[in-house]
This record gives sequence, structure tokens and C-alpha cells, in this order.
Amino acid sequence: MRITDLPLITEVKDDYIKLRQNGLDRDDAVAELQRSYHDEITLGAEDDGLAFWIGVADGQHTLK
Repeated sequence: MRITDLPLITEVKDDYIKLRQNGLDRDDAVAELQRSYHDEITLGAEDDGLAFWIGVADGQHTLK
């Protein structure tokens, strides 16, 4: 199993790509994701915040 196979990471990555394809720039897309995943980042398990940022980074890497 790869770390990028974790559901939260895949979900965040896909959401990031969709936001960028809908015209948001990088900073606005990340800000929108932070609003959408606020609970996962602040109230979730300790590794949910890390998984969130890995998903963002993977989405950014995918889009170069």
C-alpha cells in the first residue's frame, strides 16, 4: 500500500485538481480546501492534518 492510496489523501488531491480546473489559482485553491477540510485539519486524528497536506502537495505535483 502506498501512502497516496489513503482515502483522505486521494480525496484532497482530487478536490484540489477540480478547483484548479475550475479556474482558481494555487493560493485560492489551497484556501478553499482549508475551509472545506477545517475539521479534518483541526479536530481530526493527528495524522489527518498531515494527510491533508500530502494530498495538497500531490495535487500540486500532478498539475506541476
